[in-house]
Amino acid sequence: RAAGYKHLKLWGFYWMREDILPAHVPMVQATAEQVHSSGYRFLWIPYHRALGWQGWKKCGFDVAILQPNYAFSTWHRGGNVYRNRLASNADLAKRFGVGVEMECFDIFNEESDRYTFRHYMADGAKSRFGYQNAASAFYLGTDAVERTSTSTDPKVRSIYDSLADYVAGRPVPDPDPPVVVSKPVKDKTGTVTYKVTLKRPGLVGAVNINLDEPGPAFWKGTITVNVRPPGLKGWTSGGWALRSSPDPATGRRQHVLVRVGRTAAELSVSFRPLSGSPALKAVNLSVDPNHPGGPLPKTASSLTGVPYTFQPSAPGAYPDTGRLLTDDNVPSTGFGPGLTVGWRAVNTVCVTFDLGKTRPVTGIEAHCVGGSQAAVNFPAQAAVLLSATTQPPMTMSGYGALPAGFTWLSAGNPVIDLKRSPVSMNGRYHFKPGKAVNARYVTLVFQPNGWLMLSEIRIFSGGINIAPTASYSFRPLPSPGDDNPDRYADNGIRLTDGAIANDFSPDMLTGWKGAEPRVVVLDLGTVKSIKSVTVWALRGGLHGICQPASVGLELSEDGRFWTPTVPLKGPTGEEDSTTCVPAPLRADLDKGSKGRYVRVVASTSVEWAMLSEIAVAAGTP
Repeated sequence: RAAGYKHLKLWGFYWMREDILPAHVPMVQATAEQVHSSGYRFLWIPYHRALGWQGWKKCGFDVAILQPNYAFSTWHRGGNVYRNRLASNADLAKRFGVGVEMECFDIFNEESDRYTFRHYMADGAKSRFGYQNAASAFYLGTDAVERTSTSTDPKVRSIYDSLADYVAGRPVPDPDPPVVVSKPVKDKTGTVTYKVTLKRPGLVGAVNINLDEPGPAFWKGTITVNVRPPGLKGWTSGGWALRSSPDPATGRRQHVLVRVGRTAAELSVSFRPLSGSPALKAVNLSVDPNHPGGPLPKTASSLTGVPYTFQPSAPGAYPDTGRLLTDDNVPSTGFGPGLTVGWRAVNTVCVTFDLGKTRPVTGIEAHCVGGSQAAVNFPAQAAVLLSATTQPPMTMSGYGALPAGFTWLSAGNPVIDLKRSPVSMNGRYHFKPGKAVNARYVTLVFQPNGWLMLSEIRIFSGGINIAPTASYSFRPLPSPGDDNPDRYADNGIRLTDGAIANDFSPDMLTGWKGAEPRVVVLDLGTVKSIKSVTVWALRGGLHGICQPASVGLELSEDGRFWTPTVPLKGPTGEEDSTTCVPAPLRADLDKGSKGRYVRVVASTSVEWAMLSEIAVAAGTP
């Protein structure tokens, strides 16, 4: 009022909390009455599928606007939320009469975040999902409109122009690269293949596969992508993914992402069904031109996906307090420390059992908690991978060729064993092969949707649960709680996931400050000839992040006796606090250097050290 803004008036009040517990409904209703009696209106903006969101009218709100939460959990940022979230969020908004929030992350520095924000705007059009003219809220960060409008960077300024078009009701172009998709070809095995031609050859970060599956039947099987680079006739392996089950959170709007990270002129996308899968229907293919951090520079002998330990490790909020997953206890009270093991904000959770010897496996059960209370949900996907000889992949997707030597099982939707309330229940995934599978290694892979809370895993052989006598491990480590001071704790995956951070991308980094050294031990599985080891860090001084003061390397064949420390050498020169760039610290080893275990010890004398990858070039000794 004092400033006299003539285009600004007090419309009403905003309820800050983004979910509503049943016990809080009377308090919200009383607040609504007070707001209305004063002549104002009442607004609420819940997060996606928040507790109580469908009851917004009952609580007394005049307007509710639903958050898609796509921008903050994309695969570029280590999450598993994809563009189909915008479609499913729009479906819910239409059904329950609410608006849609427009969200962005770092549109000033990250092309992938600008790309994601353009998805929000393009999909709002009437010809797409129709929320452009609905009630809207904008979560854009600090001074985003002003900063984009005055930016001298054409890529940033173009965001302002697109936003102006969106607000004015004009269509915003789709940012996906234009492609031509052929008609599908089906072979004798039932495999369906599409050819995808890029009108402008370029980097394919990933292939997005959207499926329209109204249910209850859903396609399940293996998807492989082959790549033909520009100017070449031959094809190379691009990536693969297993599709086990539909994501219960996205309704009919289903999605599978296959990571590629290669330059291409043409793609071949093949769908090989599992036995008993219904036919593939309503497939939409598109290309994501962004790749998180860029593909890791590597030679043919570089290793990725190597298991490792990181010490000191951050304590989990819901840790495994001692064989919690095989104690034959499925708690009736729900999740909690000492009852469940929990993960969140990760793309994949993997639990691997070593049965000690090959056993005939006739079934696997995974018990977990879901329902949405406290953002605890059933996973978006669940699968079991079995092998008699080697540990199977610890993921449901990967770069390059599909690994050989494993069998995998799909479970479908969970069986609900106990329903405490509409938002809290116990569910069981049951994996049953058509006939017994001889396996020593049993790997369960989950894609979390919020918090994943596992309580029990059972592996059956001839009607007997053999899991309690088997050793098991998991990746990543259980997630720290909100009060954990180690903000950039390692998750047991990112340091060997095959991607480096080009700048400060928290989801790709393990970071710490203080003088205590950090020790990383990689287990290569067998003794190998080690040619070189490269540790990717950040340097430059921006955000207080500097190159580690020292990084040392040791090798061991048995984990007990270690070679003398070899220093890793990296970039030199002053760090002037104006940049944050990748810094490779490398040691080229003498011929004959070999080991199963690789130990890296990193120390820092500055505020923050950040690591994104440890690359080992190795071969057969």
